[in-house]
Amino acid sequence: MTRAARLCVLPSAVMMATVASKASAQTAVTAQSAHVQAAVVNRNIDRVAGGRTVRDRRSLVLTVAEGWHIYGTQSGTSGIPTRLQWTVASPGRVTEVQWPKTNTVTRGRDTTYEYEGEVAVPFTIEAVGAPKAGRHAVDISVGVCREICLPERLRVVFRTR
Repeated sequence: MTRAARLCVLPSAVMMATVASKASAQTAVTAQSAHVQAAVVNRNIDRVAGGRTVRDRRSLVLTVAEGWHIYGTQSGTSGIPTRLQWTVASPGRVTEVQWPKTNTVTRGRDTTYEYEGEVAVPFTIEAVGAPKAGRHAVDISVGVCREICLPERLRVVFRTR
């Protein structure tokens, strides 16, 4: 059993709630687990190459409960890395996923790469051709930790128009 698996001693149920809200004139669609809230927020839409390519820029915002932390895509010597699984309406694809710099934390001989508070992960949905409304989703698998790590999963479903 890996150190990360040993740290995850308590199972965590998958919890989802999808809500539409207004956040500073941007539409946000959210999901909530026991210790993490996830939101997909609109940024802007660009048309390039004579209008044939549409780039719909968004951000995935993860808000971690106070006193808890999550790991980056690389957790370090312990912990559970954060994973994103995208489901995008055809003919789109997710590009330009930009994870911010993590906090490097050393505890004894372990070094981990963590986020606390709010983490914004910009991404782009890119499609070639006439833009169509689409239903997309991001499944988030995260280890949220205080003294031990708990696996949590969230799913945010959102639309483009």
